[in-house]
Order: sequence, then structure tokens, then C-alpha cells
Amino acid sequence: MNQESTPHFINVDFELQSTSGLTLLAQGLGGKIAILSSDELDGIYRLNFEVVGSDRVSGLASIISEAASLFDHLSDEARVQFDLCENKVADIGFSSGKSGWHYGELPSNVLASLVRLGFGIKFSIYGLSIGNS
Repeated sequence: MNQESTPHFINVDFELQSTSGLTLLAQGLGGKIAILSSDELDGIYRLNFEVVGSDRVSGLASIISEAASLFDHLSDEARVQFDLCENKVADIGFSSGKSGWHYGELPSNVLASLVRLGFGIKFSIYGLSIGNS
């Protein structure tokens, strides 16, 4: 059975929302992130991104640890924007697969880094598209 047909970890998207803007933060993270979306609607700024090079091979804990390190090493100006975010979410994505099961562990030190930085956790489970095998 190939990995695509069994449940598996896909990625982590980081979602930030602020009423103060996120431009300096996005610039501070520079080429270390891939921006998925960045917009403003009714005074709410949103920035959604993945850590560059992060994929399911790197592993969940490794991706979150890398992101925490990026946030910990922001410039003072970018850190102010990060600290002013009203909503911070780590969206952990999994594929449902067709059969089987998957388990993973998020070590307490990695979970603690998310909490320390003010992140909540969201789990997204993606079903297989019709026609995938």
C-alpha cells in the first residue's frame, strides 16, 4: 500500500491575524517562508505561510521547531508586529488516506514552544479526491 492511500502528515501552515499590520513581520521572516496568502479585510491583516523546505519528510516536530526558531530570531520591529497578533494558529494538515491508520507525536518541548509563542493548534484532515488511488 503506498503512502498516498494511507493516512499521513502533509504539512504545517502558520496563520497570523492582526489589526496592526504584518508587513514588517513578513519581511523579517524573509526567504525562510513561502507565503500562501497575505491580505487585509476590514482592518484585519492576515498572513498564512509555510516554512520554506518544510514537508512531511522533515516531520511535524522539526517543522514546528524551525518555525519557533524563526520567530525567536525576529528583529525588534518584526517581533513587535508578531507580539501584537490577536490570533496565531499552527494548522497541522493530514491526508485521510483510503485505509489504515497513522499516529504521530508532538514532544512536550515542541508543544511548549508553540504555547510560549501564543499559538493555538488546528488540525485539518484532507480526504482523498475522487479518482486518487
